[in-house]
Amino acid sequence: MTTEKICPTGEDIAIYVLPIFAMQYFMGALVQLKNTALLRIALLPVVLWLAWRAVSELDFSCGNHEKAQANAIFVSHILMVSGRAIAWALAREVYVRNGVPASIPTAFWNAWDLLLNSRGVGWNFSPEIPIAKPSFETNSRARFLVYAVARAIFCGLAFDAFTETVCTYSPNLGSWKGDSIIDYSLPFVPRYLRALQILYLAVWLTYFALNWAYYSLAIVCIIVLCQHPSQWPPLFDRPWLSTSLSDFWGRRWHQMFR
Repeated sequence: MTTEKICPTGEDIAIYVLPIFAMQYFMGALVQLKNTALLRIALLPVVLWLAWRAVSELDFSCGNHEKAQANAIFVSHILMVSGRAIAWALAREVYVRNGVPASIPTAFWNAWDLLLNSRGVGWNFSPEIPIAKPSFETNSRARFLVYAVARAIFCGLAFDAFTETVCTYSPNLGSWKGDSIIDYSLPFVPRYLRALQILYLAVWLTYFALNWAYYSLAIVCIIVLCQHPSQWPPLFDRPWLSTSLSDFWGRRWHQMFR
C-alpha cells in the first residue's frame, strides 16, 4: 500500500476537489429550506470524508518542500469549507435572506451568495457580527463598480509596494522558502526593532491583500451574479482607529472567520 500523494492535475481537481464544493453548494441550498435537518446531518459525513480524501491524497507542493505553503493554503481552505458545512448541518433554524421569498429555485440561486458570504451580510444567521458602514454608499451598480475597480487597483499596487519593501529585509521573505524575521547577526536592540518593522509592514500587506481580493470578488459577483452594492460593505472598519485590542479584533479588523 502506497502513501505517496498525487501532484494534482486538472483531472484530479475535478475528482477530488470539485465534489467538495458541489456538496457544500447543495447543503447551502438545503439550509434555506424547511424540514431538511435530517438530510443535512446525513450529508455531513460525506462532505467531511470528501474533504479528508482531498487533503490526504493531494500534494500541491508536488514534492517540493520550498512550496509546502501551497498545501497549508489548501488545507486551510478545506478546513473553512468543512467548518461551514458543519454549521449548516447543525443549524436549528433555516437561513433566510432578507427581502427574498423562500422557494426551492431561489434557495439554489441564493446558495451562490451563501458560499461567499461568511459574514452573513443580508442574512439572518449572524446578526451579532459588526458590519462597517460604507464611506461611499450608493444603490447604483455602475457607480459601485467604478469605486470597486479603483479600490482594487489601489490596493493591488499598495500590496505590491509593501511586498517589495518587506523583501528588502530578506529576499526569501517574499519567496516560498521563507525566512526568519529575527536576524541573530544583529545586536539585541536592532535585531528586534527590525522584527517589529517587518511585522508592521506585514500587517499593512495583509490589509491591502485582503481588500484587493475582496473588491476583485465584488466586481465579479456584481457583474456575474447581479448582486447589489449593499451586499459588499467595507471589509475593515478603519482598524488604525482602534482604542483597544478587543476593539481591533472584535470590530475593526475583518470578521470573515467568525
